[in-house]
Amino acid sequence: MMKRFAASVLTLILAAGCLGRIPAQEGTAHTYRLVISDCTWTEAFQEALDAGGYLARFETREEYQTVLKEINDAGASGYMFRIGGRRNPDSPSYYWADRSNTLSGAVLNSPSYWGASEWMGGEPSFQDGDIIECYMDIYYYANEGRWVWNDVPDDIVSVVPSYSGRLAYIIEFDNGAPQTVQPSSAGWQDAYSSFVLNQEYLDSDQPFGDEFDQTYDNISYALHDLNRDGTPELLIFNGNEVYAGSANYLYQYTSGDVKYKGTMPGVNYNPYYYIDSETIPGLFVSGAHTGAFWTNYYFMENGILASEQVISTEGSEDGPELARTSNDVLYNAYLSIKNETDGNMLPFYTLSEVNQMGWETFVEQYDLTP
Repeated sequence: MMKRFAASVLTLILAAGCLGRIPAQEGTAHTYRLVISDCTWTEAFQEALDAGGYLARFETREEYQTVLKEINDAGASGYMFRIGGRRNPDSPSYYWADRSNTLSGAVLNSPSYWGASEWMGGEPSFQDGDIIECYMDIYYYANEGRWVWNDVPDDIVSVVPSYSGRLAYIIEFDNGAPQTVQPSSAGWQDAYSSFVLNQEYLDSDQPFGDEFDQTYDNISYALHDLNRDGTPELLIFNGNEVYAGSANYLYQYTSGDVKYKGTMPGVNYNPYYYIDSETIPGLFVSGAHTGAFWTNYYFMENGILASEQVISTEGSEDGPELARTSNDVLYNAYLSIKNETDGNMLPFYTLSEVNQMGWETFVEQYDLTP
């Protein structure tokens, strides 16, 4: 049964959709990644495969306790994590699902299974009122003072909207490290390729309407993994050399679709710089309008584009002022970029350049390892 409880306030501020990678246990060849997402269990299952892994399957108590320790150490105990267990609707038995989503092995809710005591009291309940529950997650249940297993519906947020922002899932990787995402398993390459090469963003139903002026002949494209999940986001620059108010649109590949995620400012061809450190894995980009200049820092949080204004100077691009931000880390990162001691420029390519080099070559320019 889905337990209703008030959302806790996290003291850990997460600047990316990926909480991080848990090291392999000693003597094993598995690593884990924690990903914040309001997606369904079905979507999480596919996204784990797209990342080169699978939804976590805890084969031993030692493995389970190792992952719980890392979650607690990361300050992420306020999240509910989808894991790779489920049942068929016509069966009361839960199993681990393999990569093909086939159920096999021991019955997870059998009294003889090592994890039988990990279930929340009274669970699995198989349904909550009229809501059928066929999927597994884990979360810290304060009433029992421990992490528990629970069965839940596929789309938790549709049942309890207040859980939005508190959901996550755990990807497990074999061979000690996440695998490189391949086109045959991921699908984002084909989706982005069609989106760019067929200029599908020009469709009238896009959120920005007709802002893509067909007279601009310098629309260009870049990829960057803002949330460090192994799949890049697509950035589209719309502007020309004399247009200071150029807009830059961000798209994300999610569950087979390319979805609009937000708009970022730009000025002429001022470059985007990115930093991939653990603390600030995002993009710095300049924006401008008449009489004012600024630089914003962008990242993905809970699957949504977020920004924090870093610098603003009136009337000049010079003389950045710390007074416009309370975040010393971001400010110092900005200065590092300006001093060319840190950060990398994100290259953009026009459609003709992408066509000339070929899509695969374009994709290969980017390091997608989170």
